[in-house]
Amino acid sequence: MALPEEMNYSQHIDSMGIKKDRIGLAPNNGSSFICNTGYLNFEVPCQQFSKFADFANAYIAFDVTNTDATANAFHGQLGTIALQNKLTVETTSNKKFSEVDNVNALWDIKLSQSVDPDWYKSNGALMFGTGDGPFDGVSIGAGAGNARHYIMPLGMSGLCDNTYVPLIGRENLRFRIDLEQASTALIASTDGLADSEITLSNVVMYYDVMTLSDEQMKGLLNAIGGKFIMSGIDYYHQNAQIALASTSGNISIGCSRRKAKKLIGCFRTVGDMTDDEVNSFSRNKANLTEITVKHNGQKIGQTDLPLNANTAPEAYAEAMKASQGGLLNLHSTSLGEVKTLVLAEGAPNIISYTYTDVFNLDEGDATSNITSGKFFFEVDLTSGMETKDSVSGLNVMTGNFNLEFQKGATTADQYLDIFIEYHSEYVLDMQAGGTWMVYN
Repeated sequence: MALPEEMNYSQHIDSMGIKKDRIGLAPNNGSSFICNTGYLNFEVPCQQFSKFADFANAYIAFDVTNTDATANAFHGQLGTIALQNKLTVETTSNKKFSEVDNVNALWDIKLSQSVDPDWYKSNGALMFGTGDGPFDGVSIGAGAGNARHYIMPLGMSGLCDNTYVPLIGRENLRFRIDLEQASTALIASTDGLADSEITLSNVVMYYDVMTLSDEQMKGLLNAIGGKFIMSGIDYYHQNAQIALASTSGNISIGCSRRKAKKLIGCFRTVGDMTDDEVNSFSRNKANLTEITVKHNGQKIGQTDLPLNANTAPEAYAEAMKASQGGLLNLHSTSLGEVKTLVLAEGAPNIISYTYTDVFNLDEGDATSNITSGKFFFEVDLTSGMETKDSVSGLNVMTGNFNLEFQKGATTADQYLDIFIEYHSEYVLDMQAGGTWMVYN
């Protein structure tokens, strides 16, 4: 169930005139971080009466430096978001709100579903160094001293869905970002980009804090019985390596959740993922011909998801349905079309476009925009009857949960990312010790 109106404390706060401050928080585990082995660790102080944090709009600012003597390093379409390998959100007693590996691959899918192509070369480029193609991100020149200042978002965590997270609890809140290896996160102009040559420094996490008066806070605690209840969307991640000769697969998914909302998957060529001269986030169709998701031996939706050898209209339609916005909801950029503008001579000039559909690319070599695939698949696990007052999802707390697929052989081994999107609730009960409980 979604939160009843009388239990939704954020509606009480919305009606109050409150003060807001921008907070800058440095990592507590160092001042300089390198790719792969480094991680950013932020501890948000709590035990602050009357204060609430806006994590929905939080971000991390930093300088990124390339010290390779010969190779320019540039961000692909994903920009600095590619630097995030794993996100963990928890309390300082290790009570986890969420933990997701390969979060950069999930970001890439989510962005390709939702943002306008111009976003990558405008807003995205300004904040994250993105580009409007897999090889069009902002470049960082070779040699010591070549640095650029950017930010990366916090997201793909239910706590980061919320704008009024109470900071009154007994334990501090921890955000940990494990950094991706350089050869995956960045694209080099020449081979040999090392993890130690990409450094993040001057790192600061920024978030807003709203402050109520003591009188307002006491009134709020009384109205909600001292219990803060929030909800959000979190992700479980699992991966598998699929041999090039394999023509089928049956993956047992170890996700145990009450309300699993959708299954999201993508294939990437194993060798491309750590090659510093190609786009490591190129998503292949990998000659996929059929997808089936089962729980306790029963097909979800009672039907397979067939994929035509030449096109994948049903996979695309199901992804749009899983977004719960209708068949016309997803942005066309998720098709991965590369547009080439041609101005014809003569009067009047005629503008024409050439389209390359990389959503259906079985195996590109990921060395250019038109050989970097954008394929992904989604399976909706909800009843489709969600409202503002109810939340649906598949209970996979017990039983067998499997992804089965049929495919043709490929020319290289494939890496399969599986993400399960699920609903979570977080409760901070000030009448029961002021510690967080997580229900998912």
